[in-house]
Amino acid sequence: MALIIAFAVGGIVLILAEVFLPGGIIGGIGFICIGFSIYFSYREYDVPGLAISAVLLITAGILAWLLALRLLPKTSMGNDLFLNKTQKGYDTRKEGIVGLVGKNGTAISGLRPTGKVEIEGQKHDAVTEGEFIAQGENVLVVGVRSNQLIVENLDMDKKT
Repeated sequence: MALIIAFAVGGIVLILAEVFLPGGIIGGIGFICIGFSIYFSYREYDVPGLAISAVLLITAGILAWLLALRLLPKTSMGNDLFLNKTQKGYDTRKEGIVGLVGKNGTAISGLRPTGKVEIEGQKHDAVTEGEFIAQGENVLVVGVRSNQLIVENLDMDKKT
């Protein structure tokens, strides 16, 4: 009987110790100790001993594990593992950039295929669909991708 109780108490203590010494090994050994306690209970008291000890010890092991999870965030190491404060999200999209689709502007640098354009007095990053647009040429915004305006050359029709 003493061996059964020793393994049971030892297993629960080891599961709780997992909170302060993480890694899974100590908690695993604790569950193995509980298993040994159930086995010795079966050998000494047959099936009724097995049933009673299994229910009690498995329930106690699970409750100890849940208690350990509840205590872990309050430890110094748990503070490093768990997020205790909420943070507001950060949106990298530029405000109003989608509203520029369909607007005309001017290339203020050569677009090979990326560069800068000026639309409504504001400078923006832009990209073409592959064609070169020289500095000073008129462009039309046809879309937005990754905070860059997708532009087409309006002066292309005048060149051909």
